This record gives sequence, structure tokens and C-alpha cells, in this order.
Amino acid sequence: MPRLPGIRLGACYNIFDGEELLESSIQSIRSEVDYVVVVYQIVSNFGVSANDGLVEGLRDLQQMGLIDELVEYHPKEFSTEDRMQLLSEYSNVAMGEGGLASLGNQFFNELTKRNIGHQHCASTNCTHFISMDADEYYATSQIKFAKDFLIRNPEYNATACLMFQYFKSPYYRLNPVDKSAYVPFIYKITGNLPDVEGGVMFKLAHPFPVSVDPTRVLAGASRLKIFNENEVVMHHMSFVRTASGLLSKMTNVSNRSNYKLPAHEIVYNILNWTISDTAQVGELIPSTIPHPHPSLFGKFTHVLLVDNNFDVPETLLD
Repeated sequence: MPRLPGIRLGACYNIFDGEELLESSIQSIRSEVDYVVVVYQIVSNFGVSANDGLVEGLRDLQQMGLIDELVEYHPKEFSTEDRMQLLSEYSNVAMGEGGLASLGNQFFNELTKRNIGHQHCASTNCTHFISMDADEYYATSQIKFAKDFLIRNPEYNATACLMFQYFKSPYYRLNPVDKSAYVPFIYKITGNLPDVEGGVMFKLAHPFPVSVDPTRVLAGASRLKIFNENEVVMHHMSFVRTASGLLSKMTNVSNRSNYKLPAHEIVYNILNWTISDTAQVGELIPSTIPHPHPSLFGKFTHVLLVDNNFDVPETLLD
């Protein structure tokens, strides 16, 4: 039987804050990833300065061999012409006041960073790549499963999966699983390097068969494999941060206008939320979870107590 061609997989991280999670996130994927690039900002999309130790910490991870390349990104304001180049031609975003012009620059900065990561993976001869944030984790065995699937089914050029959401602690997984929200996973790198002249690139609000972050859709991807939760799932430590990390997240998150409470009040609610201290691993515990996003408040009704399978730093729990 002829040997099947392999996959050279790249991972591109976007980071401004959440660096307390980055090392353990990279560790979760590194054995199945050939190249890691981190696109970082020292000033947020809202003009806030990063933690003083961000760049030094990133360089330490590079010295450890976890990061292959660091790329600094400077956020900018986007003209109407710039926005048009990054907006999907199939988007239902209207032109003019209240439409394209009203969208915050933060969304176009996020798209640009993802495209930079894509370009760097392509330029280092990666055949496929994942666009990630620091609070995202995958089981090594599931990445290997996905790669094997793509080797045997090369007609697929995009994949997606569900997410397990964690709240306050890597031991607290929210239930039930949200079956309406997905995350793009491995994309195939095709054709020339992405560029603003129409190459394969991330575009805002490009159609996708399932609901995903609108800054994560690679225009040009045409054949999608949706993995079920027993095959591949992303573990999202979205609200697992230090107190200062939570405050930075809620102050600088791109969709912060969706959150109705002030950032400091959200952080207070999360830090003061508790579950039974007698619960055991595997136990499903009823709880009113103070999820700050209005569309998700009340959606999760239980907490599943799990092991810290990704060695998320215990210092986050102090």
C-alpha cells in the first residue's frame, strides 16, 4: 500500500493578554504541531498597555522551544477601503452608517492578526494550520486523529468542532455542552499566500455552515468536516484567569459591548461564585453560573467536576 503524504501543521496564536495560559496551551498541542507562531500586541485594540512581562515571557517560551516565531502587531484604524478588503463579499453587513462604518476597528485588527499567522504558516511550508487564542486547548490524541482523517480525506480543506467551556477553574466544566457554537479547527493551506488582492484569507462575516466567531472564517474553504464531540473538541478556558487577567479580558475583549455589566462587576461575580467543596471528580453539580454574556446566562445549568487534564497553572486558582 503506498504511503500517504503527511501533514505539516502550523499553529498561530493571537495574544495581548491571557499569557498566564499560553505555555500550557502550547504544551497541549506541541507534539502534533510542526510550527508555532505568536502574533502579539503590547497595546490592545482599545489602547490599553499589556502587562510589563508579556514580551519577556514570550521570549522565554521561544527559548524553551515552544514558540518558533514571534511577530509584533501594532493595531490601527481601518479606512472604508481597508474594511471592504477584509469584509466577505457574501456578508450581510450593510454599507454606510450603522453598518460597515460602525463596526469597531478591533474586529479588523483581529482579522489582520489571523491573516498574518496564516501567512507565516504558509511561508514555512505548512500544509495546514490552526488559528488559536491562549485560552484554547486540544487533546493530543484528538489532533492526531484529525490529522489522520485529513491525510486520508484530502478533499476536505476546513474542519470545525464543538467546545467544552470552563469557568473560573480548569476543574469546572460547564454543562450542558453548547451544541449551537463551534470553533474552526484545522484549515488546509491552498494556493498562493493570502493577500488583499483576493487570495485565500480570513474575512469578516464570511458564511460558514455552523455558528462560529465571525473573525475565524477562511474565505475560500469549500469542503468542511465537522467533528463530533467524541472525535475532537476544543477545551475553552475562557474564564479561567487570574483576577487581573479576568479584568484585562473583560476590558479588552473585541465584543465587550455585548457584556452589559461593568468589567469589575463581572470579575467580582466570577471570583465570588462557588460550588460545593465536597464534590468529587465526575460529579455533576447544579449551579447558577454567573456567565457574563447575556445570551449564555442560564444556558449552563450544571458544573461537571473534572481533572486538570492540561496542567493549567495552579497559581490561577489562588
